[in-house]
Amino acid sequence: MPRLDEFISTALFRVAQEALTNIARHASARTVTLDLSGYGTTIRLRIRDDGTGFDTHAAARADAFGLTGMGERMLQLGGTLSIESKPGKGTEIVAELRLPAPEDVRATNPDA
Repeated sequence: MPRLDEFISTALFRVAQEALTNIARHASARTVTLDLSGYGTTIRLRIRDDGTGFDTHAAARADAFGLTGMGERMLQLGGTLSIESKPGKGTEIVAELRLPAPEDVRATNPDA
């Protein structure tokens, strides 16, 4: 897996942290799977649980700051956040983003 810069690694950490906090508070899950993988110039963080699940449309309320914040973090990096869940069926959250190619980093950071 490629080495991640500070902004990307912090954003992915915060998404994972918020997802795990939500699982601990709301999901009553027995099993949680967290997977971080890279392929090509794409990195994917996937968090799955076997908990109570929820209606994703109801979670889009204005006071759902955690889910909103996770999406905004990914959007700031040009990535995406998808949430799939159904009541009684658990939840899967996938954060995915494209990493800059090494020449892109050098073009914006002459010291790289």
